[in-house]
Amino acid sequence: FWQRWHVSFSTWIRDYLYLPLTGVEVREPGSKGGLEVASRQRRDGALLLTWAIMGLWHGARWTFVLWGLYHAVWVLAGRWLAPVTGRLPGLIRRGLAWPVSLAVAMLGWLPFRMESVPDTLLAFQTLLTPGAYGRLGLRENTYLVAALLMVAMVLCYLAHTRLIPRLMTRPKLVRPLAAAFFGVVVFVDFVYLRPINQFIYFQF
Repeated sequence: FWQRWHVSFSTWIRDYLYLPLTGVEVREPGSKGGLEVASRQRRDGALLLTWAIMGLWHGARWTFVLWGLYHAVWVLAGRWLAPVTGRLPGLIRRGLAWPVSLAVAMLGWLPFRMESVPDTLLAFQTLLTPGAYGRLGLRENTYLVAALLMVAMVLCYLAHTRLIPRLMTRPKLVRPLAAAFFGVVVFVDFVYLRPINQFIYFQF
């Protein structure tokens, strides 16, 4: 997930914060010598500290630190489990990676958006309480929208990798289909558009 999300920020943090904390000398591309390898303990400690600082970069609040450490723990878990998951068949590995990554990423936004750590813990507690879902009315359709978006992302991926290459041999058919698809996307964007009163990085 973090190889593809906010790439410019995460790359800058890696080169100017994480690698220096590990004691690794960052060399310019094409220079002589390979990348040094730090000890596992130092890499893990540098990862935790880097993510905590990344959280503070978003705002001066403990919830952002919690958000950073939350991701750090999952990145560490991914590193530690790599020898095991690397031996799984590709189809099973991808089938597990998609739902797990989606759940981890979505849950990670709870501390990012909450006002305090107690509010964050209460949100996690509510998610883990089965009875709380029975109290949702028809107006709380956020879960339905999220589920539909998840299905739409999978369908878009399948269309991009399998359907579109076949249709490209028939451009007269592709163009109206593409126009209709983007028209629906723009329409849905405007339907769910809502104003944001405060820019999140103004919380210092």
